[in-house]
Amino acid sequence: AMALAAGEGYAQTLVSGGRFTLPLMLFALREGIESRFVGQVLAQMGSQSLPSVVELARHENPAVRGRVATALEVIGAREETRELAHATLQRLAQDSDAEVRDLAQQSLRGIDR
Repeated sequence: AMALAAGEGYAQTLVSGGRFTLPLMLFALREGIESRFVGQVLAQMGSQSLPSVVELARHENPAVRGRVATALEVIGAREETRELAHATLQRLAQDSDAEVRDLAQQSLRGIDR
């Protein structure tokens, strides 16, 4: 279902979908389901989604932290979320996992453009 929503560009539909959208998007991000699309939905949700994403950036699994770093580039493109997304990416750029560090640094470059 998430792949279909991503393929059809239903980000706004999901954002307006109500109280289940954030938990669904966080689940998808944790599980690696359509991560880029999930980042777009979370970005459209704005500051409402950011505290949960920041919390997920502390996940024990480095693959999850890497997906969060990638999503934060999209989320941080919005003025209202840029500062906290940037700070979280700076922390992830110091992560113990090399791939997480690389993804965070790439996302920081994307935000700083």
